[in-house]
Amino acid sequence: MNDDNTRKLFKRFSFLSKANLSDGFGCGDGWYKLVYDMCKSLKEVNPPNDFAIIKIAERHNELEVHSKNGVMRTRVVIDEFNTASIEVCAGCGNNRDLEQCDKCIVPVIEYPEPEEDEQTQCTNCSTDPCACPAGGCSSCSSGSCNCP
Repeated sequence: MNDDNTRKLFKRFSFLSKANLSDGFGCGDGWYKLVYDMCKSLKEVNPPNDFAIIKIAERHNELEVHSKNGVMRTRVVIDEFNTASIEVCAGCGNNRDLEQCDKCIVPVIEYPEPEEDEQTQCTNCSTDPCACPAGGCSSCSSGSCNCP
């Protein structure tokens, strides 16, 4: 997350500090609003005075938040926003389904049409092209090639 967004979060929420988050926020700016809303919800549930968030990062395209001295109500809020993060792109902040940035675009892979193998010889009698209609090999009059 960029320095401006990081400063805003540290200034607004006492349970976020540089001492506890020395590496800063390990996620993109697209999650700024998500992290802000989570912190606002945490503040509203009145966490204990010694509650602190010690890690906020992205792991497997999901928000990962670690805290210390939390209680059940703080864990419920954190879990709710961890789950919500699955739908939000950490890069652009939009719904991942909208495909707005390189991070949330699912690449479209176009595969070439399979080429039909042209059989140049009958696999059984090694004669010229074998059409093998139901009656047998057209290039083998003896019927010795056992074509289907």
